Amino acid sequence: MISSTHLPLHTAVFFLSEQPGPVSGPGALHDSTVTSGRQRSYNHTENKMTLEDRGGDYPCDLLFVHHRDIPESSAIILDRPCTGRTHRLKRAVLGQRIHIRETLCHVTSLVMTTHGGGSCRCSPLPASLPWFRLTIYSSTSFTHRKTTMTHQTGIQAGNDVKDIFASARNGDEYRCLKIVIEDEQLTLGTARKASKKWDQEYDSLVLPLIDEKVPCYILYRLDSTNNQGYEWIFLAWSPDIAVVRDKMLYAATRATLKKEFGGSHIKDEIFGTTKDDLNLSGYRKYLTSQAAPLPLSAAEEELRQFKLNEVQTDIGVDTKQQTLQGVAFPLHRDAVAALERFRDGIINYVQLQLDAEQEIIRLCSTEATELKDLPKRIPDDSPRYHFFLYKHSHEGDYLESTVFIYSMPGYNCSIKERMLYSSCKNPLVDMVENNLHIEIEKKLEIDDGEGLTSDFLYEEVHPKQHAHKQAFAKPKGPAGKRGGRRITRPPVEGEEED
Repeated sequence: MISSTHLPLHTAVFFLSEQPGPVSGPGALHDSTVTSGRQRSYNHTENKMTLEDRGGDYPCDLLFVHHRDIPESSAIILDRPCTGRTHRLKRAVLGQRIHIRETLCHVTSLVMTTHGGGSCRCSPLPASLPWFRLTIYSSTSFTHRKTTMTHQTGIQAGNDVKDIFASARNGDEYRCLKIVIEDEQLTLGTARKASKKWDQEYDSLVLPLIDEKVPCYILYRLDSTNNQGYEWIFLAWSPDIAVVRDKMLYAATRATLKKEFGGSHIKDEIFGTTKDDLNLSGYRKYLTSQAAPLPLSAAEEELRQFKLNEVQTDIGVDTKQQTLQGVAFPLHRDAVAALERFRDGIINYVQLQLDAEQEIIRLCSTEATELKDLPKRIPDDSPRYHFFLYKHSHEGDYLESTVFIYSMPGYNCSIKERMLYSSCKNPLVDMVENNLHIEIEKKLEIDDGEGLTSDFLYEEVHPKQHAHKQAFAKPKGPAGKRGGRRITRPPVEGEEED
């Protein structure tokens, strides 16, 4: 039943169903069952329904299309044949408000569409629509939907069950309700009240209500809530050994029970044929399966792995690349103790090496080292990290500067060693500066120790700075090509002429 009290005047109502409801109230309401003198054809196939109207002109401010079984995935197309051609005005997904403007046909409209179940949206149509074709396409069948068996059995809930449902929805008294079908009516089998948390009494309340040979419905209340109130679990029990007629009867009435109780209160719906499907462990497995990603075919899984492993090669100003910042191997406690003594000035040299198997940085040497002995501390066959306290004078001041030396003897070591030492260098320096508070004046990278002389270290720690940089002297151009100086004004009296 659709009342015209909610519709504006001059409304055209078209029921795309076999049994349209009556339309009453003010306004020029036109319906396929009550309007005479109009040539109207109606065609209904599995995935398409078409209504063509060839009647005379009439004022129409609203096009109202009603059909209770239009799937949500439908699209509506409004065509208006004119001057021997068909002008397609608009196509829109079901439920979307769309503007239509076609100056050639003198039609300006906003097509109204409907949702399944009869809830409609209305939109103004200021121009008359004397001749049109309305086509509704659906990606799914009009006749094979989930709501096909909703009212096939005709079984409804009794008044006592409705009262129990209302009390259960509005309060926290009931924890579990068992609903059965008796005398072609939904009746209350058992009701259990809450005494503990929902997961603590789930199995003790649900499992005793299950009959191994008879189907039933079980509503179990959770402790969580939504905008409507407490959330419930809807359990549909249908054992394999039950009578086929009973299984079909309960399957066809399941949607009716959900509607009577209120679908917005039901959080999860579980169908079970064994007790393991409906116990607490089965419910948790159901939640896990719902949260899991959708299954993929072999080709889709291969494509997903390819996308995960592919590396972006586009390089630009704004390109962001995933790079490895370094490998932070931890320091052995002996190495930490040696660096602390180095910081306190007790020792002046610390040598560290990597233990690739244990993935740790170990202490190698703390032998007292003078500047002339420093090249001898650099190994020729393996990389090392060195911390050296460089004592010297600069501009009349005595200074002690910490120098970090990373020695890599070319290709005498393996590729793995070169990569590990290079990756661990920056994290090690950051750890020494931030955690041990050792200020490093200079960081060096060398191949061997031959170049570690006093002059080399002094120039690295105190690089030469040029105080004055001579400006570029622009050379004069060749003379004589442009001629002599030109006089742009006559000489003043008393001024000599060049």
